[in-house]
Amino acid sequence: IACHHDFGQSALDTSDFAGNVRFVGPSLSTRWGRFTLVEAVLAGLGLLYRDGGPDWFFLLSAQDFPLMSGAKVASEIEQCGCDAFIDLRALNPQAKAVAEIAGPESPQVQFYSAEWNRAMKRRFYLSPQFWLPVLHLQPLRLGKKTFRPDRVGTHPYGAGFECFFGDMWFGANRRAADVLLNPSDKHRELQRHFRNRTFSDESYWHTILANTPGLRLWRDNRRYARWAGNPGPETLGESDLDAILASDAFFARKFEEDSPVLDRIERHLEKTGSPLRGGPDACTA
Repeated sequence: IACHHDFGQSALDTSDFAGNVRFVGPSLSTRWGRFTLVEAVLAGLGLLYRDGGPDWFFLLSAQDFPLMSGAKVASEIEQCGCDAFIDLRALNPQAKAVAEIAGPESPQVQFYSAEWNRAMKRRFYLSPQFWLPVLHLQPLRLGKKTFRPDRVGTHPYGAGFECFFGDMWFGANRRAADVLLNPSDKHRELQRHFRNRTFSDESYWHTILANTPGLRLWRDNRRYARWAGNPGPETLGESDLDAILASDAFFARKFEEDSPVLDRIERHLEKTGSPLRGGPDACTA
């Protein structure tokens, strides 16, 4: 397990963790929706594959919980025959991916395809950006106000390298990891483009993987979440249990620490013969 924790935001005693957990060091100073999140993921991915690494990896937060045993996930991976489970859609609906795209879109995040969301993404990903200094009072600090006019500016996209976006959370195999960890000149251009833009974590790997020939991408990222119009998903509880268990997801998010619904999920999987813990193959995926 490779973990990036921003030690500048909160302390963490790494000795509390098992020996198979590695921490990125030094950690990066991360901000919500910023390119620093992409850099943190890539740093964790590099750490994970430094000594060979697994056949597959899954990007998780501390508020994710598994809904299938490792053996069941491994079986699903084998049946799919894909290189990544990633929520994926083209910013321009008429644009074509270079990679092969298969499967239905993720049912939990259909709002990403809404025109209002596409319009917002176009401003964040394609428009020129201008800043004015702003003084914040609580706490007292100098910030900036960003303006994004509704017009297309300079960007790295074009025929054969279209812009794709979707939910941040994904899982992929070693082939996809190798693409992400060995950026081409075009990928570095995309990094420079995103460095001062918001929501780059919802487009960076989507764009790179969708524009890589030979990859097969499954559009359902197999994550369950409940959205209610807020910037992030709602916290799941016991009232969500039926919907969680009826989903075909590998993982669900977000949960509060030690929420009773987590015990109920585990008990359900034990009854159905798919325990998350205790079996010899519980962590094979």
